[in-house]
Parts: sequence; C-alpha cells; structure tokens
Amino acid sequence: MEGSGGNSNRTSGGLAGFFGGSGAGVSYSNADLAGVPLTGMSPLSPYLNVDPRYLIQKALLYSAFGVVIEKTRGAEDDINTVAAGTMTGMLYKCTGGLRGVARGGLTGLTLTSLYALYNNWEHMKGSLTQQSL
Repeated sequence: MEGSGGNSNRTSGGLAGFFGGSGAGVSYSNADLAGVPLTGMSPLSPYLNVDPRYLIQKALLYSAFGVVIEKTRGAEDDINTVAAGTMTGMLYKCTGGLRGVARGGLTGLTLTSLYALYNNWEHMKGSLTQQSL
C-alpha cells in the first residue's frame, strides 16, 4: 500500500502538468467560492456589448421586413433592402428612446445603402459609360 501513495502525485497528462499541478490535490472551500456567481450569468459578448442570441433574431426580422415590403410594393429591388435595413435598425434600438430609434434607423440606412451601392457598382458604371458616349 505504501507504493501506491507515490503514484497519486503524478500528472495524468493534458494541461495539468503544464500548469504545475495534477489537479487531484487541489480543493476549494466554500469560502473560496463565496464571491463567484455560478448562476444567472448572461452570455454578453465583450466585443459587441449585446447578447449574441439577439443577433439571430435581428437577421430574421430583417428578412421578414424585406418580404413584407416586397409584397406590399410588388417590386423586388434595392429600395426594399434599404427600407428593411432602416426598419431593423430602428427596431433594434427602440429601447433607447426616440434618439436611439433615430440612430438605429440612420445606421441601418447607411449600411444597407452602402451595400446596395456596392452590389450595383458594375451596373452603375456601365450605365454611366453608355450615357457619356
């Protein structure tokens, strides 16, 4: 039995040996863990400052706005894209009051307008060349 006691201090591989301990002898008391919140932690992204679960819902709202606008107008063009982006931005920031709604709408308008310009750049260049001839 005495020989088996020496084996308990060995590392079994993995990262335990890298950090200098086997992990088997380390134990934490309730006092050590008293200040650590173990429940109710929200998965906020430190880079986006939003809950990532909302990002999937906003892509869905953008698509829904796009479909509703397309069916209402009866046309499929870039105006639908810009309007859907603007409305999604407005809805996304609606909890920030009227200023938040305006900022969100302006951001959505700007981003989707830039996308529409990028998406149609070749078409616009071609039409400008034909007009100059």
